[in-house]
Amino acid sequence: MVDLTPDDPGFATANDINNVGQVVGQTGNRRAFLWSAATGRVDLGTLGGPRSEAKAINDAGLVAGVSQIANEGWHLFVWTPSAGMVDLGAFGSGQALEVKDIDERGRIVGTGPVALTGPSRHAFLWRAGDGFTDLGATVTGESGALCINGDGVVAGFGPGGAQLWRPRSDLAVDFGPAAGLWLLEGSNWRQLSRSARAMVTGDLDGNGADDLVVSFGPGVGVYAWMNHRTWRFIHPGNPDLMVTGDLGASGLDEIVFNFPGQGVWRWRADVWTQVHQRNAERIVVAQMDGIGGPDLVLDFPGAGLWQLPNLTTWTGIHPLGSTLLASANLDGTGPDELIVGFKNAGLWIYGPAQTWRMLHSRTPAALVTGDIDGNGQSDLVIDLGGGAGLWTYQNGAMWSLLHMLPLETLAIADVDGTGAADVIVDFGPGVGLWKLTNGAS
Repeated sequence: MVDLTPDDPGFATANDINNVGQVVGQTGNRRAFLWSAATGRVDLGTLGGPRSEAKAINDAGLVAGVSQIANEGWHLFVWTPSAGMVDLGAFGSGQALEVKDIDERGRIVGTGPVALTGPSRHAFLWRAGDGFTDLGATVTGESGALCINGDGVVAGFGPGGAQLWRPRSDLAVDFGPAAGLWLLEGSNWRQLSRSARAMVTGDLDGNGADDLVVSFGPGVGVYAWMNHRTWRFIHPGNPDLMVTGDLGASGLDEIVFNFPGQGVWRWRADVWTQVHQRNAERIVVAQMDGIGGPDLVLDFPGAGLWQLPNLTTWTGIHPLGSTLLASANLDGTGPDELIVGFKNAGLWIYGPAQTWRMLHSRTPAALVTGDIDGNGQSDLVIDLGGGAGLWTYQNGAMWSLLHMLPLETLAIADVDGTGAADVIVDFGPGVGLWKLTNGAS
């Protein structure tokens, strides 16, 4: 046992340690501290009041805790060596605020009172760009958040005992020029903008929440709807392809564009880099080698399928071009598989061992990937076209028919926050937009 506070006569506590060996806690005189073997104990200060406590630290050295302010209320803080202690404000009444965990994206969870009077305390999530989210607002009695994982799933307790809070996916739907672009947030619809030409999602600022990237077409350009709050200008051009992914393993998603006549380009935090001078017909982001960030797979007209692992060296995958290109972790472990539809040659899987296997003799009209049953393994939702119906391919083995009606648009998202993805289908005029909830109803 090593005494981290040998000159502190009071009762000191160590609350958390990261994988670098940095320790955070509170000294005997009620002040937040950070300890490392290199620096020893460092006093992190306060927000103007007499007391503070550091409760959690991530591997990047971002410290989360609580501090009194000048009027003795308690505020949440984050601390970095460059910025020092930053006031993030109060949750609820600001009294008896507790911080429990911080993840690698800087998301903080804890518990706080929701009113100045009364016993009710609710779990909260704090996220850059969003601020505080009350996780206990839909339940009666007290709740508390104790930890958060890299997928943004929060564990804690509620009136019924142990509880999980899962991130809910919002749905962005373009109803065409006459009605525009709308968001479905839970059960509430709200109009966001004019009609879009194309949309993708990605966490552009690294706060753990996806942002909506929208191409509005010629004369308007590409914008990102950041954290459900503000529009951010990206580019004045008119790309015909957009995909997102954390290619540099930096915690920030990048956007990969194909601009007709200008080739393929990467965008990351306003920095542009050309990927290839040729145009691509299809682009997909996939973690093919299990090393670093995900890889790019591009279909070049007349040149076939090529892979760019870790943004290093181009590798040929197949000499033929595709009619459909996607990726998924179908076995639930290790790298992604590439799902490729070839014209008049069926649907094929390209695995990490650089082997091909046929999944179906038909070439699908459309395909989306997602975890339908919530077991951590990606499934496929496939429109086989030509009157063959809409099917699922689950757990790497099982085919199931969903519907025989022809469809116009297909998507997949965890709209209800259960951990299992829902299938969203547009069956066209007269039938409308439908959701298959958790593969059941």
